[in-house]
Amino acid sequence: MQIPNLNNLRAFEAAARHLNFRLAAEELLVTQGAVAQQIRRLEQDLGTQLFHREARGVSLTEAGRRLQPNASQAIQLLHQGLLHLREGATVTLSVPPSFATKWLLPRLPDLAKDHPAITLNLRAEERVADLAQGMADLAVRLGPPPQERGLTSIELAPLRLVAVAQTGLFDPQTELSGFCDLPLIQDGHRDWQRLMNAAGVAHSGAMLQVNQTGLALDAALQGQGIALVPDLYLPELLAARLITPLWHAPQDDTDVTASGFHLVWSPRHDRAEIATVRNWLMDVATGTGRDR
Repeated sequence: MQIPNLNNLRAFEAAARHLNFRLAAEELLVTQGAVAQQIRRLEQDLGTQLFHREARGVSLTEAGRRLQPNASQAIQLLHQGLLHLREGATVTLSVPPSFATKWLLPRLPDLAKDHPAITLNLRAEERVADLAQGMADLAVRLGPPPQERGLTSIELAPLRLVAVAQTGLFDPQTELSGFCDLPLIQDGHRDWQRLMNAAGVAHSGAMLQVNQTGLALDAALQGQGIALVPDLYLPELLAARLITPLWHAPQDDTDVTASGFHLVWSPRHDRAEIATVRNWLMDVATGTGRDR
């Protein structure tokens, strides 16, 4: 059998993964009609129907279900092969400074071991890199899912805030009001102030103001007060018993539940090495890859 046209196979793989022709078209930067036409051509070449087309959407036929894993593997192998041909492939990753120091840097040696052909250009910066203009290949953003036109995002990790302090200094609290006279450390997100205002709690204790979450966490480690930080930054510190969780912010806090760490990229500028770094980050964040 003749090997199918690669563009038609890519259209099928994306549509099968999303079970949606429109989302596949957005990923491939073509029209929905082009995706539908490419899939019809592939079905003609193979002599079998790959999708059930119904008013409420599409679903895979038995033939489509058999083809999907092989198509995905073939495209991934092609990406990997192209990556190995690119000597010194560089990926620019823009991340918040605290995410860089408290989560990413300890894990980067594994990226170098797993993908030695990739050079990572890591930029820790407060500003939001303009991915559409090519200022970075990938970005991690903390907040609501990005809505910029032409960008794709996926949640790397949810945002769960935890009040922490140096082990042995303070007792755990069951209510936010238990912190009203304790020394607090507030970063630039001002979550202490926001939560206390919402709960009608007045703080009368000392307050240290810093501009970055990483600084707040470092100050808490040095015994200077209680910081409110994402739990993503804590596993190693908790395992070493250097820090103690005192309180977990409620999960019905809409400002928190609507936020998260999001991995963002521009499909228009996507390359094999960018996809490799993106997949590595997702694997490590979800616990399916190597982690410390």
